[in-house]
Amino acid sequence: MEHLTNPAVEKVFELKRRVANEAHLFVEFIRFRELEGGVLFSEIAPKNRVLTCFGDHFSDRFPLENWLIYDRTHKEVLLHRANMHWILMSGEELDDELTERVTDKEREFAHLWKGFFRAIAIAERTNPLCQRTHLPLHFRKDMLEFEAF
Repeated sequence: MEHLTNPAVEKVFELKRRVANEAHLFVEFIRFRELEGGVLFSEIAPKNRVLTCFGDHFSDRFPLENWLIYDRTHKEVLLHRANMHWILMSGEELDDELTERVTDKEREFAHLWKGFFRAIAIAERTNPLCQRTHLPLHFRKDMLEFEAF
């Protein structure tokens, strides 16, 4: 910390802060959906390579689940098999057809969640500026709540 006036140290410190902040937000905003076969799947589009920053978080949270998080910006996959440690795979292309095959239970929960999200909204109190403060537009494209009904 004593060398923050050094341009190289300052740049590394700024990059570290940017990646850590984005990773922190993705931990809050990542949404999984259950694919056929019982695999939990999420697709994100981060600006930085953040998958390894939250691998341990989701590994601790879902230790008995098979899940994967796909980074479409960098073509990387964070993969976790039940009762094992996560791994990072690079250069992977995603099969869109497979990721659209969700379970009937998942479809039902998505429909219920969207209905709840719509029901609690008060049209007269909508404040887009405040919403953007708490939920940046960058994350909305990856969230079920903002998909078309």
